[in-house]
Amino acid sequence: ATFEERHGQLEQSRLILEDLNDRVPGLLAVSARLFHLKRRTGRFTDEQLIGSLKTEWANSQESRDRDGPEKELFWACELAWYLCRAKRIGEARNVLDSAIERSPGSSRLFRVRAEIEQYDKNLFGWCDRMCEIYERAANNDRMETWERVTFSGHLYGILERESKDLDRISAAYDLHRVLRKELQREQIRHQKSLEEDGEEVYESHDPGTGYTMKRVTQDNKGMFLNAPENKGPTIKTNVPSQRVADYSEVGGNYHTYQSSGAYGNSYTWQYNKGGK
Repeated sequence: ATFEERHGQLEQSRLILEDLNDRVPGLLAVSARLFHLKRRTGRFTDEQLIGSLKTEWANSQESRDRDGPEKELFWACELAWYLCRAKRIGEARNVLDSAIERSPGSSRLFRVRAEIEQYDKNLFGWCDRMCEIYERAANNDRMETWERVTFSGHLYGILERESKDLDRISAAYDLHRVLRKELQREQIRHQKSLEEDGEEVYESHDPGTGYTMKRVTQDNKGMFLNAPENKGPTIKTNVPSQRVADYSEVGGNYHTYQSSGAYGNSYTWQYNKGGK
């Protein structure tokens, strides 16, 4: 399909994707490619595109029990962004709020929900609304601690740049510090368990997206082929990529975010307050 589109055969590309979608229904990569192919042809109005996204979102909600939440989260985020482009930010909020209610532990939904508030900075109170979302996420105990640290770091950094309320800035700093300490304690407990067991089997599960990450490292002794001494941990996961958060200090690098797209590729976005 991609080959045909690159050579200007848009109709042939569409037929290939539609045929594949009929033969193997439910593949997110195919339905997403098909939607964006229709968008690139320029034959559809914004209202038609939004209507198509609403249909995909509704279908993904119906098949959630069978296919898991990932499709619903993907289409909710896509629909919200296109509603923003059409200056229908209120509708975008409603879509994401509904999705968050169904998947309250999804950091992805909270991230997009916060980002759409700064889509139009001419709207009054955009910063306060965005910070409110970050604060909700940072206090959400359904998320992993490192995800909450990511949100608290954003909250603190934004308030430092935008707010004149020192009490609010201080509260955000205290929240970020508490969460970072909790993350450090988790890392220490995890390291101690490694030293006691000699083998690492660590699994992190996001109930909002269905992502599961398992990191396994084994002692090289006794292996059939000894690996190099500096070999890093092996990552076993049911998705192409995972989000990664790293905090060296408060006020420094707030986060590096990696997520997988519908096509198996990954995207990385890094925010660095210090400009390093």
